[in-house]
Amino acid sequence: MAGEIIRLPASLDGRGRYQRPNSSGLTNREYKARERARRKDEQTYRATRTMRVLAVSDIHGFIANVDALCRLEPGPFDLVIVAGDIVDPDGTLLARLRTFGPVLYVLGNWDHAPSSARDHGPEYHRLHCRPYELGEVTFVGLDWYDQADRPQLAALVAERGASNCIVVTHERLTRTAEDMPGVPLFLFGHLHAFRDTTSSGSRFVQIGALGEYHTVAPDQATKPRGRPNYRSAGFGSYVILDFVAGQPIEVTRRTFHQEHAGWTVVSSMWPPPPPLDTSFVVDG
Repeated sequence: MAGEIIRLPASLDGRGRYQRPNSSGLTNREYKARERARRKDEQTYRATRTMRVLAVSDIHGFIANVDALCRLEPGPFDLVIVAGDIVDPDGTLLARLRTFGPVLYVLGNWDHAPSSARDHGPEYHRLHCRPYELGEVTFVGLDWYDQADRPQLAALVAERGASNCIVVTHERLTRTAEDMPGVPLFLFGHLHAFRDTTSSGSRFVQIGALGEYHTVAPDQATKPRGRPNYRSAGFGSYVILDFVAGQPIEVTRRTFHQEHAGWTVVSSMWPPPPPLDTSFVVDG
């Protein structure tokens, strides 16, 4: 039902904690190592934060980048937000992300109806005019192809109190001061870049792209150049939102890339060449 508040069912372990299934694409050893790192950080995190959110956008079906995120980012997170362009018709990518926690998403211009427009099941929450509450914060969103529903979104924001809402869309909403004044944070993607700006008292965070790639050509000393020898090197960025009582939301951008020593970045090709078989590393 439109406007209904839905809380995702959580699989709980014996202590009542969220149980993350190992559908991350990691080996059991890698998964256990990540969970140990997550638990080690969780005590400090809980002492200083009321909520932590992983926000990604523009995956574009690049599962290697999602797997890299699962390896490089231990968490912990209370939930995951995906701001469109998932390109995940069978739900594989969202299943990977669910290992971090409940997944909330909106659809982007690459998530073509009807195949990608379906709900991905009760373990995931499509935010299009469907609020999701966690603590004192309400998350709600708007899909790319349903901009005509913006008045309904504005009504939901007003009903639940704009100052308590975070609005998630694929592209940046304009003229929000007219119909959604007082919303502290708008999250969006689409342009594959990171920006953190303020306008009319609201904060606008453009997440960046998790599913970025560059075409790379082999150095002349190793192989002759030509499309058969070109490869794709993965690059990704995402943001972490930390909620601290009485403080502005902390926004941290993180990036990673696939090692490509011996290769030179050239103009990107479509469709992408085969991926490199190298490791991903965190930038900075």
